Amino acid sequence: MTNFCYTATVDGKAAPDELKFVARVTAYETSVTSNRDAQYDATFMAFRVPDGNTFSRTESFGWGKPPSDQTGNAGKIDLTGVATKESVIKVVLKYKTTKIPQYSVLVAEGGTMDFASSGQDVTVTLEGKPALVAVETAAQNINFDTEKNDDLTLPWTDRCGVPSMKFVVCNVEKAERTPLLFYARSSTFVNSPGADVPGPIWVSTNATYFHQPSIEIDAKGKKIFQVKTAAPHLRTDGTENEGSFTAFVSTGILKEWGIEKTEAALEKSLSTSVTRGTETKTVERNFAITEAGVRINFPKLTYSAPIVSVGQKEEADATPTTSPATTTTSTTTTSVPVVKQVVKSMKRGKSTSLTRLIALKGKGKAKWKTSGGCKIVKTKLVAPKKKATCTLTLSQAKDKKTPASTRKITVKVT
Repeated sequence: MTNFCYTATVDGKAAPDELKFVARVTAYETSVTSNRDAQYDATFMAFRVPDGNTFSRTESFGWGKPPSDQTGNAGKIDLTGVATKESVIKVVLKYKTTKIPQYSVLVAEGGTMDFASSGQDVTVTLEGKPALVAVETAAQNINFDTEKNDDLTLPWTDRCGVPSMKFVVCNVEKAERTPLLFYARSSTFVNSPGADVPGPIWVSTNATYFHQPSIEIDAKGKKIFQVKTAAPHLRTDGTENEGSFTAFVSTGILKEWGIEKTEAALEKSLSTSVTRGTETKTVERNFAITEAGVRINFPKLTYSAPIVSVGQKEEADATPTTSPATTTTSTTTTSVPVVKQVVKSMKRGKSTSLTRLIALKGKGKAKWKTSGGCKIVKTKLVAPKKKATCTLTLSQAKDKKTPASTRKITVKVT
């Protein structure tokens, strides 16, 4: 297979004539060494072309846009008729870029992405079942180009989409339609810090909207692989929009994190969590170890806008730090002051308001997390029914003149 070509099969056989693909490779300021976002971007989208329609080899929906048909009498995003929920689509795509992409997303059920490179020739193999993706109405979509806004306090009532490079939102209860889709996106950064990430890292999901994965460093120096997702809560038929999520962390990332690529080491050292608003919950997962890294399968999710994270586990007796820490993502770098730790107490099995334990400062978005046996339920911290020592952490975003901050307390459960 030559560069800028692909092969496609469905259930091990050549893809039917009605199933077509748009593959596009673009470059953004790759010759500008000072632009941290300079990158090569590859997108790959499947379309069903009904008999009598004329397929467009160049038209596809862009980043942050709702999945949409090609204009006129052309391709349709819904693959119903040429594939089913149980069909296995496999696509092998070859193109030129500087290295294996660092960040990728595949919209599919149980999807996998494999990468191989020889010089500047990169071969990407996508495989998975088409995913049911909930799509809101055109009026409910947030148009990033005209409505982008970094204000986390905006309600975005009955809206869904990508208003910011920092977050996604979806306050739509029920989708207008739920097509069967298969598409992917990969980014190869050419400058630091994105280019320094030992890829590939990728996710497979049925989220309608998502940011590319990012690697962050929290206030305690722990590294986190994180993806922000969003979709309507219900499908068209009124059933709950069940979300799927698989994450892949490269061998290079695990080495940076100091985690051996064994089942025992991963179980001991790797954390998996889902954040909704201010509530973060640790979730169960299972691992599939490969030569390139480890695939982490999450339990089923629900939407509207969960943030899914994989990271280094926090030691329950870790010594608190009072020195400033740096948070690094693929798009932002923020200095976060950490204040001295305090100790509070709770009775076994009791609950108390999070803000009674740690008061908010300003109106910056708050993120809570806990460890040591306590749980966060909505706006309260719930103590276990036995003695324990818990840690409660509040991270608050900058709000006007109030700087970003991370505060932590120890909660003694007696």
